[in-house]
Amino acid sequence: MPLPFLLLGIPENRRVTLFQEALALEGLPPARVVSWRDFLADARALGSLPDEPLLLRVDSPGEDQAVERALLHRGHEDARHLGCHAITPSALDALAPAFGRILCPRQAHLGFERALGQLEDVLAAHPRWRCLNPPSDIRELFDKRLTSRRYSAMGVPVPEPLQDVTDVDSLLASMSARGCGRPS
Repeated sequence: MPLPFLLLGIPENRRVTLFQEALALEGLPPARVVSWRDFLADARALGSLPDEPLLLRVDSPGEDQAVERALLHRGHEDARHLGCHAITPSALDALAPAFGRILCPRQAHLGFERALGQLEDVLAAHPRWRCLNPPSDIRELFDKRLTSRRYSAMGVPVPEPLQDVTDVDSLLASMSARGCGRPS
């Protein structure tokens, strides 16, 4: 008997829907889904589940404005500490939702890293769960700078990195110093 699936994702997202359809096509029961919204609000949404053998699939937290805002909230202090462009929680709360608006991606990434830390804590408390994509792997794959360094070390050609980029102005200054034009 195959192990049941537990899925951390956005229930309405096409990736979750397609995964559920794939399970059905294989004659398997649907995955139990825990929403990123619920997990970010309280890690016990996942952590309170019993430590029974299962396969945990961690899906993308993307394409959900509430999740994006929760990640921005979590990442604010880290972004401020690192000197990255950041939006305060109160300014974020005052903004009307706007689909497609990109706010402080580094801050959101730092919030995502914090969430992955909480997920690692949940997994440590559930040794019978088998995580298909461990948080350490996700952390590395979502960090494009780290991934580029790793590819470079393996001999895969990658663009030379731009150092000390924390916001649009520092990106443009670094590009200009290297003779790169501003994209049109």
